[in-house]
Amino acid sequence: MSRVSTLGPALALLALIGVWQPLQAQIEIRQAATFGAAGSGEISAYPSAVTRDSRGRYFVAVPHQLPLVFDANGRFLQSIGRLGDGPNEYRKVVRILVGRGDTLYVVDQWASRITVLSPELRLLRSMSVREYDNAVLLTDGVILATSDLSTSLRFDRVSPEGQQLQHYTEAGAPCVTQERCWSRLTRALSSAPDGGFWAAPRFHRYELERRSRSGNLLRVLRPASPWYASYDTLTTTSPRVAPQASIAGLWQDSVGALWVVGNSADPSWKDARWEDQVRREGVAIQTPVTADELLDGAVEVIDSQSGGVLARRRVPYRIDGVAGPGAVYSIGQDKDGFYIVKVFDISLVRR
Repeated sequence: MSRVSTLGPALALLALIGVWQPLQAQIEIRQAATFGAAGSGEISAYPSAVTRDSRGRYFVAVPHQLPLVFDANGRFLQSIGRLGDGPNEYRKVVRILVGRGDTLYVVDQWASRITVLSPELRLLRSMSVREYDNAVLLTDGVILATSDLSTSLRFDRVSPEGQQLQHYTEAGAPCVTQERCWSRLTRALSSAPDGGFWAAPRFHRYELERRSRSGNLLRVLRPASPWYASYDTLTTTSPRVAPQASIAGLWQDSVGALWVVGNSADPSWKDARWEDQVRREGVAIQTPVTADELLDGAVEVIDSQSGGVLARRRVPYRIDGVAGPGAVYSIGQDKDGFYIVKVFDISLVRR
């Protein structure tokens, strides 16, 4: 089999012009790094996001913990800043965005602030913003950020200097509780080459929304995929209730192919092991020993014009997010309760 580049542009281009037909390639996944073990940059809470820069460094956003930095091999390098509300201090980091030249934009939800760091991790400036729960850096340098307004989702376009350029809101479907509203509103975001963006609902349905830089809806793709069955109500997985499909992230490569990663029920999910845990209020609940026994990850390469599937693969572990173009990550726990991050590089090979 001949290898195509890690981002898949050559394969996508050939498929789009008709030289290759859909599903005439296969996705290859290789583990690139593992980090977070006890004694070496412990991750004490479930990470909000993992990001990789052009130097191969990994930045981990952890709620209520300082951002962590690891090298390309997974070796812990340092934490960033201090806990608090002052300059280069953090409360709840939800995203770390990588800009031109590996400049970092650290999005702190509770501090309502974006902190800009140099590639050497020195403080450049701080920007007061709204309380954002998600953000992506667009190709023109503008930050697109979202705020959950309980029954609607607000999108803000923010300049690299912190000036709000535009905002608009999108109302969700009717919902009874705030939790149900959140599941219908939350989006996975990715930049598009022309300064616009892609937005995909994380739950309920497999739709890929292409929007202009001003937020206008240009088209919606609805790929026909066997791993994603749409549903109306988000349920809690239990030994008797199957896991539901979800989108973990997406990105568009340099020639227009759209990569989508998500999760769906493992065919053997009923055989998963469960254990009892007791909440503080004394209510016992059952949790899976490992999410990998419940969920399989899914990776698809989509024609960004037609929505046709160019390549598809399932993997026997959950995919939790995108670390950057051509890289995804999975989160687990060790015996001491610390969170372990595994990063995988993705490439395409011709059959």
